[in-house]
Amino acid sequence: MLVVVAGCCAPAALAVAQDPAVVDAAAVAPAELVELNQRVTAIAERCRAATVGIMMPGGGMGSGVIISEDGLVLTAAHVLPETGGAVIVVLHDGRQVPAQALGVNRQVDSGMARITQEGAYPFVEAAPAGGLWEGDWCLAFGHAAGVQVDRPAPLRLGRIVHVSSRAAMTGAITTDCTVVSGDSGGPLYNLAGQVIGIHSNIEMNVLVNRHVPIDVYHAQWDALSEPGEINAMPEGAGEVEPGLDRLPENIQRELTRRLRAGDAELRAAVEAARNAAGEVELSPEEVAALLGREDLIQAIRDYEEKIAERERRTAELEAAGVSPLGGDGPDEIDERLAETREIIRQAVRERALDDIADDLRRTHGKIADHVLTQFDSVVAQAGPCTVEVVCQRRVVALGTVVRADGYIVTKASELNGLVTVRQFDQTYRARVVNGDWANDLALLKIDAEGLTPVRWAARPAVLGEVVVAPGADGMPLALGAVGVAARPIPERVNNLEPTPEPAPFLGVGGMSEADGAAVGEVLPGTPAEAAGLLAGDVITAVGDEAIDSPRALVECLGGKAVGDTLVLTVRRGDGDAAESIEVEVTLGDRAEFAQAQPEAEPQGPSAAEVYSARGGKLSDRRTRFPLAFQHDTILWAPDIGGPLLNLQGEAVGLNIARYGRTATFALPVDQAQEVIASLMRGR
Repeated sequence: MLVVVAGCCAPAALAVAQDPAVVDAAAVAPAELVELNQRVTAIAERCRAATVGIMMPGGGMGSGVIISEDGLVLTAAHVLPETGGAVIVVLHDGRQVPAQALGVNRQVDSGMARITQEGAYPFVEAAPAGGLWEGDWCLAFGHAAGVQVDRPAPLRLGRIVHVSSRAAMTGAITTDCTVVSGDSGGPLYNLAGQVIGIHSNIEMNVLVNRHVPIDVYHAQWDALSEPGEINAMPEGAGEVEPGLDRLPENIQRELTRRLRAGDAELRAAVEAARNAAGEVELSPEEVAALLGREDLIQAIRDYEEKIAERERRTAELEAAGVSPLGGDGPDEIDERLAETREIIRQAVRERALDDIADDLRRTHGKIADHVLTQFDSVVAQAGPCTVEVVCQRRVVALGTVVRADGYIVTKASELNGLVTVRQFDQTYRARVVNGDWANDLALLKIDAEGLTPVRWAARPAVLGEVVVAPGADGMPLALGAVGVAARPIPERVNNLEPTPEPAPFLGVGGMSEADGAAVGEVLPGTPAEAAGLLAGDVITAVGDEAIDSPRALVECLGGKAVGDTLVLTVRRGDGDAAESIEVEVTLGDRAEFAQAQPEAEPQGPSAAEVYSARGGKLSDRRTRFPLAFQHDTILWAPDIGGPLLNLQGEAVGLNIARYGRTATFALPVDQAQEVIASLMRGR
């Protein structure tokens, strides 16, 4: 990792700003990151175009992916209703098309659907079976929190953390691509733009996201392609080298991957350890040596040394004619001691293997040290332009240096009371000198010179661009990718509603029987009100058709069309004062009336909000921004306020809110510069 020299802590010795000229990514970031960035941005739009929303009867929402031009869709079983049932597929351009649920296997959460409206649809290929390996980079798309009218399916970047082997029979892929409610059924892609999995379920830990592997679909493809329930368990997603069954699954997978990559030295070692039954007998020490992790078996060495020391002391006592047990001690006690030591020895050795397996799992994630370290040069290029903002003795946000003479911007809504700024081991009193509520920015001033201002990018970030957030310690804090282009961020989620079929609508309610259909109320703004119907009127006929009950009226109107003009025979008044009149009414569209009604108040937090809140501290103010783009960098509330860097070490945005499990918002570079220029005017 990047080491910050002690001299950088003094204000006069802070690094000077870098030349504002655009730096070529290859000259700043390692080649692996440059290639990753190129591959992700190259496939991002195509992958998004094939990602669809799925709306179920009753209002549930999920996601899916089109894998053939004629509209075959892969999704999760729990996204679909009964097999053969109807669903609505929402295409990337917002069109809603009818589809039919096909086969489902609810044991592994796999399912298919088919668009029933003829057409040529954007699609991607399903990856072949057997190509899933831990540590591979991957992309997640899906409609997080539901299909929304003002936001396309967001992109998220991560790595495969674990693939269950055939022995596990679960078929699950675990990744650190963050997904949430609404993403279910959406696609997981490899860097070739092929579907390698379908989102299924998550844990509270934001780094644990599970997907149904494409191998499971291949194993039951024909059955899933037709309506029906499948009860047979398919094979798991990852085959392993025969004979490695005694080892933890992560170790089996890693050794298998290296063997298939052609590691001749490892192959020789494995074959040398294979017994007559075909089992590979590798000790923890041998596994550690093969994987280069001898440090993880130190517990074995420590225990063996402890046993050896005890045996030496026992031998010395016996040589002196003293029983270590205080007497002649029966042989059976010695045997029990030996058995106990062997049990402990075996447990220590098993724990060592588990330690190696756990360490392997940690190295596969996108926040592994060896991954974050690749961003050291990017953060170094930006220089120490990030600070901590402290209120009431705790870090409440990060800040971004915008001018060398002590001007810093941060998230305004997190400030509370006395404000101090800390960079490395230097602390400064800060004054709030200006603010912009719309963008939730505050301008701070500290008494310091020679600070390193942020270096702004010359262009906005693009979909899929790899980004990194620097910490105040000069280290990479978190990485991710741009998931959604800049857009206004509303206060409420605007979920898409199904486009209803035109339905004839009169606009009366509370009907009862009274030798006809007695009107309980006339809804305002409806055809019934426009025609002059009143509460208490009794409809006795529609044209030549007699009406003797509310049910008869509903059935009669159900056979009409929007725009039809009808003559209603109505009895108005009671007793001798009753009169029969005719009322002419033109039927309206029920959907148009519903859209004109005021929105109902939200009924508590959604499932997506619940999962997001349990993952970590969200920003208190996380909506109502004039313009912000979305990325998947995992930054909790105290990490907001710093810059977001591209691979040239330039800021493409200013992190302004941790929104949820899958999303962080950033002010785009042009917007951030404009707001900061306004805050700085006259200073």
